[in-house]
Amino acid sequence: MSIEHIVARRRRLRRVLDYVEAHLHEDLTLSILAEVACLSKFHFTSFYREALGETPMATVRRLRLAEGRALLLQGASVCNAALRSRYGSPQTFARAFSREFGLAPTRAGRESAGLNYQVAVVELPTRPVYRVPFADFGTDASAAFDQLLARAETRGIARPAWTVWSRVDAGLGDSLSGACLERFEGMASLRGVVAGSLGGGRHAQVRWRGADRPPPAMLRRIAEQASGHAPVSGQVLCHYLNDPVFTAPHERVVDYYLPLR
Repeated sequence: MSIEHIVARRRRLRRVLDYVEAHLHEDLTLSILAEVACLSKFHFTSFYREALGETPMATVRRLRLAEGRALLLQGASVCNAALRSRYGSPQTFARAFSREFGLAPTRAGRESAGLNYQVAVVELPTRPVYRVPFADFGTDASAAFDQLLARAETRGIARPAWTVWSRVDAGLGDSLSGACLERFEGMASLRGVVAGSLGGGRHAQVRWRGADRPPPAMLRRIAEQASGHAPVSGQVLCHYLNDPVFTAPHERVVDYYLPLR
């Protein structure tokens, strides 16, 4: 499969996932999502499952339950969370919720939402990476990830082996900023990308969960308050614990690394 074909497939999937996220409170059927993808229902289901490891409607159910859990943490009743999650009754919602999260929604409602980040000071070993500069794609950072991961796929590097990073220095237009894929011993070489390295030395690690993307100034303030050391201005490294393009915003988990003085 060519790089161009894989990139087109990733963009098609992203269009579907963006649609699901934007219309989660509306009627979503397999027919509607196949139409968004411009595919027949049969080909869309096969294409989607092969790419993401679950059916389109499984994604819809999972995202609705995740939103229901977020509502419960905010103090919503089980009945209200069920309705907002498009379940016909609290009982049906409770059964699906228990299967997904291993606890009853009434217990989830008593949990504390807490902070959506944790901070630690760690030694970050130098990591060899392949990099595609963000600057090559203007303001569309996701296009850099598409190119990088499509090249990995054409070289037979399976998705479970991907360790995806990004580096942002002065901004997306900076020549050193880009989408990165960690290299490992025996890994096939990638063409059309930049070989380099990330990390090395002591860093503040900020593990961030959720849809909002913290600005660098906020990350530096959090890191300094927690570690007692001022981060070096400029560089921020991001390690994506799930897919940076295909993960629903409220499910994202990212480790931000800021080098310390």
